[in-house]
Amino acid sequence: MNTLFLSLSLLSCTGANENPGGYNINKLYPKLVSSTNEIDFGDVVVLYDHTETFQLINGGRADLEITGITVNGNEDTVYRTSTWLVDTNDTGTQDNMIEKTEFSEEDPLIIEPNESQTLEILFTPTTYLPYNRTLSIQSNDPEQSTTEIPLTGEGIDGPVPNISITPQALDFGEVSQGETETKYFEIRNSGTGVLEISNIEIEGSADFSVVTGLGGATFAQDQFSTVIVTYTPSEEGGANGTMALTTNDPDEEETVITFLGNGGGDFAYPIAGINCPSEVDPPTTITFDGRSSSDPNGYEPLIYHWSVANKPLASSTDFDTQGFESATFFVDAAGQYTVELVVENSVGLFSEPAPCTFTAIPDEAIQVELSWNTGNSDLDLHFVQYQGQDGPGELYESTFGFPIYHLDYDCCWCNANPPWGESGNQDDPSLSLDNRVGFGPEVTHITSPVNGTYGIFVHYFDDKGGGLTTATLKVFLDGVEITSEARPLQDKDYWYVGDVQWLNGVGTFYQSNENPAAISGLSTICYVPED
Repeated sequence: MNTLFLSLSLLSCTGANENPGGYNINKLYPKLVSSTNEIDFGDVVVLYDHTETFQLINGGRADLEITGITVNGNEDTVYRTSTWLVDTNDTGTQDNMIEKTEFSEEDPLIIEPNESQTLEILFTPTTYLPYNRTLSIQSNDPEQSTTEIPLTGEGIDGPVPNISITPQALDFGEVSQGETETKYFEIRNSGTGVLEISNIEIEGSADFSVVTGLGGATFAQDQFSTVIVTYTPSEEGGANGTMALTTNDPDEEETVITFLGNGGGDFAYPIAGINCPSEVDPPTTITFDGRSSSDPNGYEPLIYHWSVANKPLASSTDFDTQGFESATFFVDAAGQYTVELVVENSVGLFSEPAPCTFTAIPDEAIQVELSWNTGNSDLDLHFVQYQGQDGPGELYESTFGFPIYHLDYDCCWCNANPPWGESGNQDDPSLSLDNRVGFGPEVTHITSPVNGTYGIFVHYFDDKGGGLTTATLKVFLDGVEITSEARPLQDKDYWYVGDVQWLNGVGTFYQSNENPAAISGLSTICYVPED
């Protein structure tokens, strides 16, 4: 027995070179132990939370540092770890507890030897599928730096309540001091499960009073209650208040109803923001962007309402779509425009309009614009290149011999871009807008015309019920409006407006003295004359 003891003692001293002092030194290590090897949440109704808890235990003899807790493949966040209360100075009192949700090597969760930390995992399925993930825990355990725990659960169908508030904001408008205004909102359970209201909290101005409608704390499917609210201003100035309902609605645990009176006092309404050009070249399409709009109270998403507050008389444009943060707008005529954006927040409150005023100025050497004041009428703009004439108007006066609808010389609806002048298209006319249903506009332009004389004509091509109409013709030279002429026209009338003479980069308009009249024997479709 003594011999055996001596042998063991001698063996324990064989490391003398490593330990010159002759003492036994054992390094202390932490060890992470989990109270479970897997967590099965079972079947959980979609959108509902289910919580499972387990413990992380330090089974070693040194401090255990948890440096990370993640769920692998959890981009949809159906599994979530709860916040932990961590004692900041080992006092064990609530005053020194702080909430933490993330840990790192620089800021770890420390578990002392033989101590434990409870961890909560929440499972909230978003659809009817099984969810198999892995909880990964990183630590300073030298034997196993990463501990993995399988997580399983499945989303299933089941009765789910859904709270619906209509409207979610009551704006009482302007109310005189001492007077009373009454409004109401409706609480409805639009879900399939029983809706339970567990708490009601009213804050803000005492000028708002809930009169009736909150007698029941539970609502069966499709059951509703009308809540009556009054506003009696006790002093000058605006007021606001809120009512917060805490329910078992799984995707909306707290619903807030907003009360506003006399402008709302210090309540912050949504704010509309819009990008705004100063000048554009018509006709063109521009895109307005309202992404700078916001709601200071976080009542989002926003709904975007676009409108045209002012536009030139020749314009018939408007926004084609509503509701989105960006909107395209077709600028069809020259002149000044004002468009506005109003945003509506998620509780039905509107911002002040955000205006944008800009000017459409033609960036072409010659631009001609036709509009008229009736619908169900088709007027056509003709822009004609004279051939072999010395001055304006001569071709018209020679027995109506002007080349209306001539494929070589008339820019119109059936010949929208004839090749004129020299090679290239800068000296070619272009009918950029053709309107066949009424009002116009129709627009023709030349970017860089060659020297010559160009005639301007209007034809009442088809009366579809619009009857007598007043046509307005504008001529722009180098972006400047030179003239605006208006004449009444009947079906089949031709109106010889005048000529533009272009010489060495300078244009001059000559007005015709002719009145509109029907002219027989003229073609009403583009043709190539016979030799």
